[in-house]
Formats: sequence, C-alpha cells, structure tokens
Amino acid sequence: MVARRTLSVAAEADDELVMLAPEQEAYFGLNAMGRRIWELLETSQTPGALRDFLVTEFNVAPDDCLADVLSFVNQLADAHLVSVNPHTG
Repeated sequence: MVARRTLSVAAEADDELVMLAPEQEAYFGLNAMGRRIWELLETSQTPGALRDFLVTEFNVAPDDCLADVLSFVNQLADAHLVSVNPHTG
C-alpha cells in the first residue's frame, strides 16, 4: 500500500500541482497524471489500483502505466512524501 505522509505540503500553481519535500528542501511540479496519482493517494492505494484508475482516465497501456506508477511512487518515497508498505494489499 502507498499513502501520503502527513508532512507533505502541496499547492496549485497554474496548471501544475507543486509539492514540497521538506526533508530534502526540494519542490516537485506534477503533470496531470502525477497530480491524479497524488489525489488518489488521499487514501491508501496499491500500485495496481492506481494503475486501474489511470488506465481508464488517461487511456494508457496497463503495463506501461504500472511501470510509470512504480517509478513515480519510488520518487515520492525517496522524497519522503509517501510511505510504502509492501506487505499489505
């Protein structure tokens, strides 16, 4: 399961969602798909569930989408913006 960390800070800026990774003192700008993933992570999700939402909403290939979701989730985890529990879901 993947979930937002409570210390995450996000704000809208033009057409992007900008997030602060406080522990790294870095900002991230999210495109439409990244923003949607962040919205979906308001509640804990599995990578497979995220893929299922995105495949229908963005009309992307499931295998490519899952690879992108996993890569993005890893980036968020490295920035301490989400927590990942591989033993659930």
